[in-house]
Amino acid sequence: MNKFRSWNEQGKNFTYFINGNYFFDVECLNDDNIFLSNLFKWRNAEQATGLLDKNNKEIFEGDMLSDRKGKSVVTYFKNTGQFLILKKNGTGYYFNDGDIARPCQLQYIKVIGNIHGAKDVRGKSSSI
Repeated sequence: MNKFRSWNEQGKNFTYFINGNYFFDVECLNDDNIFLSNLFKWRNAEQATGLLDKNNKEIFEGDMLSDRKGKSVVTYFKNTGQFLILKKNGTGYYFNDGDIARPCQLQYIKVIGNIHGAKDVRGKSSSI
């Protein structure tokens, strides 16, 4: 399933595009294709990785994560067509590198915000 989200700066929320339809929420409960298609900005689209964090929250490009190695952000690396977990020091690792794709390693990853006004676990503005 192809799933994307786009940040709406005016409403300070995401609009979702899932299998050809637009939604207000990731659960696909509220849709209005004509209205939402105008809000969804493909130039700002962020793709779902297909993975869930330790709380079963879907991980998207642009999400800020916390794990045993510290804070990071999910980015899409176009050269390889893969998602990269990028650390503050500039290092990173791909989602399919070694252990990260294993469920036992995903149990340590938690989505703590996103790059659009992200909040850390204490509710304060955060950066990696």
